[in-house]
Amino acid sequence: MKTLRKIFAFCLVVALCFGSVIGVSAQTSGEYKVHLGQKVATDSQGDGVWQSASALNEGASSVYYAYENRGGNKFVRMANYDANVFSSYTTVNFGLDYYAKWKGVVNLKFNYRLFEGSDSYGTDEKILTVSVGSVQKHFTYGDLVCNAQGNYDWNSCSFTLSVTDSDKADRATFIYYYDGEQKTSATSRYLDIDNVEISSGSVTLGSHNIQFAPASSADKVSFSFDYSTQNAAGKSSLMLFGSDAGYYSENTNYSKKQSASFDGEDVAAALPRAGSYIYRGATSVKNGESDIYVLYDEASANSFLRLGNFNGSAGATNTSFSQAFYNNRSGLIENMPVTNRIYYTFKYRLYATDEILNGFDLSQNVLQFSTRSASSNNSGFVSFDELIINEPGDGSWHTYHGVMETLTTTTATISIGYFGYENASLTPEIYLDMDDLVLSPKDSDVNYAYLNGSFEGLVPTVAVGEDPFNSSVFNNNTLGEYGEKVKVGVNDYAMKLEKSENLSLDLGWTPVSDVYHVSFKVLGNSGKLKLYFGGRSGKSIDITVGTNAGQVGDALSVCWTKTDDGYDCDLYFARLVNTTIYSLDMVNTGDGAIVIDDLFVGEVKGVNSTAGNYDSFVSQLNSLEAEYKANMNGYKESTNTSLSKAFFNAKKITRYSSEERMQSALKSITDLVSKAVKKANLTELMATIERAEKVYVNGSEKNYTRSSWLLFEKALLNARMISEESTQSKVNSANAALESAILGLETMSARTNVASGVELAFQIGGGSLGVGAIVMGAVFAFKKKKQEETEVKEVDEQ
Repeated sequence: MKTLRKIFAFCLVVALCFGSVIGVSAQTSGEYKVHLGQKVATDSQGDGVWQSASALNEGASSVYYAYENRGGNKFVRMANYDANVFSSYTTVNFGLDYYAKWKGVVNLKFNYRLFEGSDSYGTDEKILTVSVGSVQKHFTYGDLVCNAQGNYDWNSCSFTLSVTDSDKADRATFIYYYDGEQKTSATSRYLDIDNVEISSGSVTLGSHNIQFAPASSADKVSFSFDYSTQNAAGKSSLMLFGSDAGYYSENTNYSKKQSASFDGEDVAAALPRAGSYIYRGATSVKNGESDIYVLYDEASANSFLRLGNFNGSAGATNTSFSQAFYNNRSGLIENMPVTNRIYYTFKYRLYATDEILNGFDLSQNVLQFSTRSASSNNSGFVSFDELIINEPGDGSWHTYHGVMETLTTTTATISIGYFGYENASLTPEIYLDMDDLVLSPKDSDVNYAYLNGSFEGLVPTVAVGEDPFNSSVFNNNTLGEYGEKVKVGVNDYAMKLEKSENLSLDLGWTPVSDVYHVSFKVLGNSGKLKLYFGGRSGKSIDITVGTNAGQVGDALSVCWTKTDDGYDCDLYFARLVNTTIYSLDMVNTGDGAIVIDDLFVGEVKGVNSTAGNYDSFVSQLNSLEAEYKANMNGYKESTNTSLSKAFFNAKKITRYSSEERMQSALKSITDLVSKAVKKANLTELMATIERAEKVYVNGSEKNYTRSSWLLFEKALLNARMISEESTQSKVNSANAALESAILGLETMSARTNVASGVELAFQIGGGSLGVGAIVMGAVFAFKKKKQEETEVKEVDEQ
């Protein structure tokens, strides 16, 4: 029946709807082999081909570039690479020239190769959708040629779409549909796309019949493995054993992963979603925005607010909260008095990584204050470039003052919105701390922010609470008491488990492979742990720090690596029950305390069979480090901090890591060096300051006119405040100002000469010059005195 349907499909190809025409373009004979290249980027990087991050967040699979031996051809392969059973499609975009003159009809042409694998599509089942704006063209199984096993010929497709001005778009989107239950393997479904040409009339809108991206015969097809063999031997055959297991883990592919570093303040609690004077709005919760946390810093006994997209929906990049106005003088909840202007002040700490700031538009807004009606004239917005961005580890607070013009004369609440410009993450790249909020109407000194905007008392105790940076860590009370987060470095925290205490990492994964990789640090040289995969009723293993290795119980492999402060542990574990694993639970079964840090769990999708060229990597790394050390004294402190961290991370790479990771580490370093900010050259300025200081010591204000001396003092003071961290332009400006001030010093002899001129005029008053000469001398002296007074006034104002 399947063969008859395929014959029927070939008959249909000559009569596609919407003017579609499909033909067959045979390739030359020869060995057929495909090598997988890099993933298609999640944003347009100038090559005109990309995946939308929103589609990936909604469950679409990744798309890869590929290379085939015959003819060295490169193309895009669409398949369920991420092996997500809930996924049913994947998508890729081809860029269009939006500003070209479109003629109302768009012509599309491309080559494709469709393989259905071992399972049959229905004749009317939708396989492919191509869209431009809101105009779509759907292809069913009966519309397309499906390649038989062993047939790798390319098929061609061309058709037209009627597109109005309102339908114009910057992309043509290809969507390939599949059944997520059929995980990608060498014999399952895929759709190859090549030679995409798009035009309107004689105008080319997009042409991608190019070699899509770097891919070579050194790359390998990376279909996910078939884990249908439900026994330990079958699963362990896919894994690595012995002392290399920990290193090979860096070369492992994951379908899902979760981690916790435990870094952050001591304790936190999410703002309530209702029933409080400060709360998350119902609209925000419904829209999937992140929780907002009140944190308590035990060291300073201070509570404050932390805003970031910690745990919201992947597509929501902002969050907000509201608070009722509260008269802190009377202690009553009450509407703010009639006003059209609200003055607001708050302390803040803003953190953003260098990666996200690279090319970031700092004129974008980070906060918005608004009342029942929105603020007018954008007066309630605060942009990034109005705030100071703290360096990592810098805990200093800054103050912001603003004025919001309201559209109503009285209001009961105020809403404060935060814009993060990033998808939800346990470790967001941008977050903002807020404290000491003041909200006052015009001509009033009463603070109408609840609790004086201090947020004190909103965290129940310092012993329990949540953690916005590690919201997936919780206590499984069926396994005992919860551990305690402890500080182990300047900005580094870890989890301390006393005897019988536990911590749990929330997973909730529907299994794909049932093979898990776990890694964590133990800060110490002894201890015992029991690891539960799926709670008390799930499988468990017992491990002893630094002693047992290899196959332990149901663990496929355990590897301990000695470090300066303890041990790193890497282990693989295979569950034989095909059910959801909700958590990984760690219980201290030893007599003493054990400290855990940097916990990671990943569900293994596959293990790369080859590692990168480690010798070449080390050679390049050493060369970069030698060059850096030779120039590090000339870089600013922030640059040295970033580069030191990059070298530290690069040195963690072993000879078992992938080439991709090696090259990524080297690129991180070279990118930082190319953007390195050098210290300012102070040579000329220091020489000028030295000259100026000699003048300052040897001379005095009595020797020079007051105006020129004040200008000189001001220029010298400004020059002394310049440092290597200043910009070179600021250094040059200060040097020029000081040199000008030195040259502009006017001795008191000029004033003496003026006085002598006036006296001479009086002496010869009876001669031919007479009174006129006296008047002219007096006027000259008066003007001179007036000029000095003006200069003194200007200096004082400066």
